[in-house]
Amino acid sequence: MTDIPEKFSAKEFDDFLNAMNIAFYWSVCIPLLLFVFICLELGTKGGISPSFENDDAVWHPFVAAATVMISLPGFLIYKHKLKNLFKDLPLTTKLNAFKSAAFKKYFFLFLAAGLANLCLYIFQEQLFLLAFAVVLVMFSINRPTVYRLKKDLPLSDEERVSITEYRKYL
Repeated sequence: MTDIPEKFSAKEFDDFLNAMNIAFYWSVCIPLLLFVFICLELGTKGGISPSFENDDAVWHPFVAAATVMISLPGFLIYKHKLKNLFKDLPLTTKLNAFKSAAFKKYFFLFLAAGLANLCLYIFQEQLFLLAFAVVLVMFSINRPTVYRLKKDLPLSDEERVSITEYRKYL
């Protein structure tokens, strides 16, 4: 069994994961709270109209798709930033690069969720409910976990074991 590397203790790693999760949940909860307020407001005005009615604009599905596509640059930035890491870099450098890339990805997902909410409020169409739901699924898939760190970062075997077993040292 390997120890946590000296330069990054189990407590620091736990604090790192907690900070990542707090930022993640804030970026999810703010659009979700806005969504609830919008749905309550639209409920008092007669509700959200069903999709694909005769009077729907033809371009609404394209706007809904574009809303979801706004998150794609965040994923590209994330992949590019983590692809440039080398296995021999210190663990702290890798974790800081992961944090920076993940925050950018969450920012673009936050923008997509916000735009879906805005379009839902303006157009009052079910397509934007679907767009918001897709963004929430994308959020849930990209939550910061130990598994995501092990999967996305180029870790040595010792780092991989120490990240997996860090809770033993708390």
